[in-house]
Amino acid sequence: MIRLSLGLFIVGITLMGCKENRQQEVSNTTAESQEKVVVNKKKFIEGALVYKMSLSDSLLNQFIVHISHDPLYSKELANKYLAELSVEDRDRVKQFLTENPQILKEYGRLPFIKNNVYVAGYEVVYKAEGATYLLENKWNDILDEGFVYATSTIVPNTALNFSYQKDFLEKEHWHTHITLDDYTRVTSDEVSMVAGYEVEKIIYTLKKNSKKNNLPKSLIVYTSILFNPVINKVQPYCLNEEGGILKLEVEMPSVPQSMNMVYEAEMIVGRKLLEQETAIVATKAFYGTKTNDDLAKLKERLSKIFVVPSI
Repeated sequence: MIRLSLGLFIVGITLMGCKENRQQEVSNTTAESQEKVVVNKKKFIEGALVYKMSLSDSLLNQFIVHISHDPLYSKELANKYLAELSVEDRDRVKQFLTENPQILKEYGRLPFIKNNVYVAGYEVVYKAEGATYLLENKWNDILDEGFVYATSTIVPNTALNFSYQKDFLEKEHWHTHITLDDYTRVTSDEVSMVAGYEVEKIIYTLKKNSKKNNLPKSLIVYTSILFNPVINKVQPYCLNEEGGILKLEVEMPSVPQSMNMVYEAEMIVGRKLLEQETAIVATKAFYGTKTNDDLAKLKERLSKIFVVPSI
């Protein structure tokens, strides 16, 4: 009888322990679920946004990033990288580059190494790095005025500054400007999350009668009304949206539909900005943008800065 009671006691203790463990597991799972669905509802006034730019095909993206480590030796880096791949992957990369020779020209000019945005009210600063250049761009939405610093990381004595106004921005001298003249715009009821913020999905599709063959075939845009749209004016693709753009999926003109360029905010931190984050490097080489002669001189100088890696 004593043995039976003792056995029942042990079984009872064991069952209680199992129950507590299950309750703890359920509690932990519930807590994790609650953490995953935390949504920022507060309007973003001041702080930093860190974007990542990449190709949706990770193999091709890694290849381009690798050869950009030293653009002066991109051919050597490409050969070394390809030699370390499997035969299947190597053949796939070579075939893709053969069938899509413009990919390096289009994607190689974009700032895919670094994309930081600093915003305070109606002023935004964009600091970026491409394969062969550094770029800083400040825009003030109240003054309708911008100020740029650009320099090559491989060609010496190319650093420059120039200021610009709204008309310069709208004429696509600096950004790829996406407008309803060339695109149809369709909103979606779909709501998703980017870096802790709910975003609305908007689809832009290039019109068949558009005469601009260098524009993306389509863009999927994710915006949040909690962000001042001033941040849209310094990004590589400039769109006139009511909310700030936190993510872009771009179908580039010379790339198969199965591969997109993705530009997405990975980290968003609301805080007081530091002085060095909002400052733009100043040089003695200042270029104007008011006359056609000014623009021709600036374009010639920029061509030495925005150089595409070759293989």
